Amino acid sequence: LSATPVGGTFSGAGVSGSSFNPSAAGVGVHVLTYTYTDGNGCTNSTTRSVERFALPILNFTPVANLCVDAAAVTLSATPVGGTFSGSGVSGSSFNPSVAGVGVHGLTYTYTDGN
Repeated sequence: LSATPVGGTFSGAGVSGSSFNPSAAGVGVHVLTYTYTDGNGCTNSTTRSVERFALPILNFTPVANLCVDAAAVTLSATPVGGTFSGSGVSGSSFNPSVAGVGVHGLTYTYTDGN
């Protein structure tokens, strides 16, 4: 966080010194305040609002264990519109022969409107 004139103090949910930690503030609208006192003892403050959004809730349908020569399987997750990634993944398909033998981490990434 920064403000002028320098030398004042910041306050509000999630504020520590001159840093704002959105995780500590929590979800919702937060009012951040900057207060400054000049050499004459006169004090003034200004505020700004910042909104922290909740992360989207994702559901990734598990993939059963597969033999290396099994056919490719279609991956499924909600909300729709995200991206699948990982070894053997192409689009929304997982191909065990491309991934090879072993345990593979598959990831679903989704970005909401916020």
